[in-house]
Amino acid sequence: MKRLFIGIISCALITSQLAFAQPILLSTAIDSSDSFVENELQANLDKFAIQSAVSTQNNIENLLSMYKKYNIRMDNSEELNFVILANTTLDKTLIGNEIKAMGYRLAENATYLGARNLSLAVLSAKQSTDLALLKLETSEAKLEAAQKKYELGLITNLDLQEEVLSNRMLVNELKEAQTTYADLNAKLTDLAGAEVIVVREEPISADLQPLEYYSKLSENRFEIKQLQKTNELLALDLPYYQLENYLYSKNVKEDYNDLQRTIELNHLKIESSGYQIENEIRDAYFDLQSSRNSLIALKAQLDSLRTRYAQMQNNYNLGLISSIMLKEFSQNVMQLENGYYLAAYDYNTKRLRLNYAVSIGPAY
Repeated sequence: MKRLFIGIISCALITSQLAFAQPILLSTAIDSSDSFVENELQANLDKFAIQSAVSTQNNIENLLSMYKKYNIRMDNSEELNFVILANTTLDKTLIGNEIKAMGYRLAENATYLGARNLSLAVLSAKQSTDLALLKLETSEAKLEAAQKKYELGLITNLDLQEEVLSNRMLVNELKEAQTTYADLNAKLTDLAGAEVIVVREEPISADLQPLEYYSKLSENRFEIKQLQKTNELLALDLPYYQLENYLYSKNVKEDYNDLQRTIELNHLKIESSGYQIENEIRDAYFDLQSSRNSLIALKAQLDSLRTRYAQMQNNYNLGLISSIMLKEFSQNVMQLENGYYLAAYDYNTKRLRLNYAVSIGPAY
């Protein structure tokens, strides 16, 4: 039977559960929790693991001393296992803690990216609700005006009923928007563990370096460092196979070959992960570049529309246009503003993805 290696590490994705009395910003909800690595519970677990490792090594050393004292023989495979445990358990635990810490940081970043994606949907729903409310207010003003015109005989009953129908449709539109917003907001609250306020964001103002600058940073990713640390952990066993002629044993030789193959396979995974991460960096870079170009175009359109709206406000103040006409045009402004701020939020998320892609990870 092949020997089971001590110290195999599995990293679990953990969702932080937070509790706050008042609504807070998404970034505050994430940042207010202790880091997965530094929080008190994890620190205590790591400390306990180290204490257990020291105790295990001491116990194994005492056991080996007793076996030697009483000349108790073991087969080569069993003896080698004890020798490795006596000499590597603490080091493996320390490396294992590092690997777990990296996994928690990756999980934290992935959770925050997921929360930003959901918060973008919440922001979109909130803006849709505001726009639907403005449309309804405008519709009610038009309906009131239509009612007066009908009473004066200026329009037909059919014209009035068209305004009534339009108003009812907008009432339903507002209800649907409010329901969607409430549902999405509840999901975000569940994810963050607190009631979260999603606010509009201005686009982050920062220069975008050439792609080549970012491509050189793939080695920073924790996915690669985890594999490197795993190989460091596995390599701790290698010197002990060459002691006391252990390799003459068939079972030990098979385990030794398996261990070398695992290390070599991890080297290949590191190389493969490097290529995958370079592709992620490239995708994140071009996604951000495309988003920035779209944002610039939207901003130019929005500035132009706001200028026209200011002119219409001036005309309204001069009595040249009606309040209804001004309200209808304000809908166009709000609709474009909504699109711009959704694009800005998405742009900031994509900039965050690029930052993750060239640092800890993950990007997607």
